[in-house]
Amino acid sequence: MKDRRSIATARLAYIFARDTDNKMHYNMATLTLAKKKEKDNFPLPMKIEDGKAEWRNLKSGDAFAWPIEEIVGKEQNDVEQEQNDVEQEQNDVEQEQNDVQQTQNDVQQTQNGAQQTQNGAQQTQNDAQQTQNDVQQTQNDVQQTQNGAQQTQNGAQQTQNDAQQTQNDVQQTQNDVQQTQNGVQLTQNGVQQTQNDVQQTQNDVQQTQNDVQQTQNGVQQTQNDVQQTQNDVQQTQNGVQQTQNDVQQTQNDVQQTQNDVQQTQNGVQQTQNGVQQTQNDVQQTQNDVQQTQNGVQQTQNDVQQTQNDVPQEQDAVQQEQDAVQQFNIGDFVAVAYNEGWYLGEICSTSDNINIINISFRKESHRNRFKASGSRPEPIAREAESAMFHRQVFEELRREILWEASDPTQSAAVAAVQASFSCQAAAIIVVTRSGKSAADMSHFRPRCPILAITREAQVARQMHLWRGIHPLWYPEEKRKENWVDDVEARVTYCIEYAKNCQLMKVGDTVVIVTGWRPGSGHTNTMRIKCIME
Repeated sequence: MKDRRSIATARLAYIFARDTDNKMHYNMATLTLAKKKEKDNFPLPMKIEDGKAEWRNLKSGDAFAWPIEEIVGKEQNDVEQEQNDVEQEQNDVEQEQNDVQQTQNDVQQTQNGAQQTQNGAQQTQNDAQQTQNDVQQTQNDVQQTQNGAQQTQNGAQQTQNDAQQTQNDVQQTQNDVQQTQNGVQLTQNGVQQTQNDVQQTQNDVQQTQNDVQQTQNGVQQTQNDVQQTQNDVQQTQNGVQQTQNDVQQTQNDVQQTQNDVQQTQNGVQQTQNGVQQTQNDVQQTQNDVQQTQNGVQQTQNDVQQTQNDVPQEQDAVQQEQDAVQQFNIGDFVAVAYNEGWYLGEICSTSDNINIINISFRKESHRNRFKASGSRPEPIAREAESAMFHRQVFEELRREILWEASDPTQSAAVAAVQASFSCQAAAIIVVTRSGKSAADMSHFRPRCPILAITREAQVARQMHLWRGIHPLWYPEEKRKENWVDDVEARVTYCIEYAKNCQLMKVGDTVVIVTGWRPGSGHTNTMRIKCIME
């Protein structure tokens, strides 16, 4: 645009000039014709005549002539157009400058906003870092609190174990004292009998001494008679000699009686020692049998055959004592009742009472040779519902001589107690040897115990324990992951209980498992609500 303006100015300034005589003269210039596509140089000389300008092209030799007015008018139009273009260009330049200024302002505002955004982001990062620090501090506090709570729980558990051990020791001491008192009573009875025998012997000796005294009096009377009658002296002396012989014989008899009393006392002492030794041997034998046996089955006939000195009316009491003694050490007791062979629709009153007594006893299991009536289940269910299960559980927990250091027994007590607290519909226990389920059966839970095992023999044996429903889980269903395998067995128990109508959706169950595979590791308990 600047070049075009310069050319237009040159054409006005140098093409034409007026002299003093007001004539047009051509000056040295370069004229660019708008109608030609190329530039032609027209040097001097050049002439202007009749209002026309004429010049010649030195290269081509061609001459050209145009009216001056046309040339001037065209040049003026070009100049005006150039001026307008210049003004338009100036306006465009000013507009561009304004746009540039506006753009710079926008850029400045954008930079300011970006700076503020960066400041806000920095503040946000600082706040996030502070929040993370607070969260870390809170987690540390929570961890310390949990550690303190765990230590407190461990201390409480240790205290409970010590208290339970103390109670067991006190119970054992009381039993020993009772046995000692019984032995002392028997000894006192024997000593009393011996003293009575000695007293009888002493009475006999006293009688003999009285006889001797009377004899001596007779001798004295005889001597007096001898003094009075000389004839009877020899006879009286003979009688005295005979009497002295009798006295000597009597004294010998007294000495022999005293020796017999001493021998009797020695025999009584030996008998007492033998009885004590026999009692110790019997107690040791019973302890050995209790340690080696897995359970005991008793019948009323067995009690009558083994306990000959027990009256018939005390058979039930003796049977109860033997059963409780076995039950307190953790063995099951199967009690068989010879009930009536009546199989009618209605049971007799005595049979009903026998069924109720079966439900109320504390032994782990009891069996009957023959059912009473065709439907004894309602009677047993009614009797079972009348029991105070929580009270029975508290009594059994104090009476059973269980080891507090055994985690299996501790888990069994905790599971039964949890079943009372949450009103569980069943207790599911995953066991291998059956000991965990047997320990739970000792404490008489109010709900059934579903014991699942892979050992078929263990499943059959667990039928001997009260309240246990053994389930045999085939070996073919074992899964490689032990945790998944445990969950599969628990699910199998739940489905079995649903099919048997032992539980329904919405019920709560207590699940007891081990913390790793194998026997003797049962110490994990959890409570689950049955869903669809």
